Amino acid sequence: DHGAVNAGAGNDKVVTGVNGGSGHIRKGSEINLGDGDNELIVKTNIDESIVKAGSGDDIVTVHHWVRNGSDINLGDGNNTLTVDDRIIDSTVTTGDGNDTVKVKNAIIGTTVNLGEGDDTVIVGNKDITDSLGNKSNIYGGDGHDILSIANPGTTINLSNIASQVHDFEEIKISNTNQKTTVNVTLKDVMDITDSDHVLAITGDSGDKVSLAGGRSAGWKEDTSGDHARDGYKTYTNT
Repeated sequence: DHGAVNAGAGNDKVVTGVNGGSGHIRKGSEINLGDGDNELIVKTNIDESIVKAGSGDDIVTVHHWVRNGSDINLGDGNNTLTVDDRIIDSTVTTGDGNDTVKVKNAIIGTTVNLGEGDDTVIVGNKDITDSLGNKSNIYGGDGHDILSIANPGTTINLSNIASQVHDFEEIKISNTNQKTTVNVTLKDVMDITDSDHVLAITGDSGDKVSLAGGRSAGWKEDTSGDHARDGYKTYTNT
């Protein structure tokens, strides 16, 4: 029930489930894509297995789940991992480069290491995880890293995210149909960001940010331009 693929150096494409069957990668299987600009398309799940690649711009698309202690390591390069449902109890490493991890539903009980570069994590669930399991740890590393919530709903409590996301510079909640309020505490900002402690929250015209405690809790609008970005209102708290 398990197997191994070693693609070697070069630009390779591996597709599971082409001739029928489930298309699972499971039970201790290992896919080694090697160096190069590689693509892996998995018809259903990566289950209790290893996928790894060397340097190069790799694209991995999983049409259902990644779960049960699976380990995906895409090496250095501008890599893209797309999962059409959930990642559960697994490890994802994308190496140095400008990487994108896109998960339609939730990231549960999983460690994600994005490495150095301007990285983006796109997740459907506004709390990242859901009721099925434990919280995750997502590390942005050096660079301008963005967490984008694809389905934010009407309210996001940033405290539900802050314990799971580390060294990120921007939270994006753009969804023109949902008019989201983001509730923010000072501790949330400190927990999410790196040592600069600057967090951008990007939304649409119908979205807003609620700063816990307001002025009485130390929040002040900064119009000096020291932390300003075009199109953003800037608030500080000491």
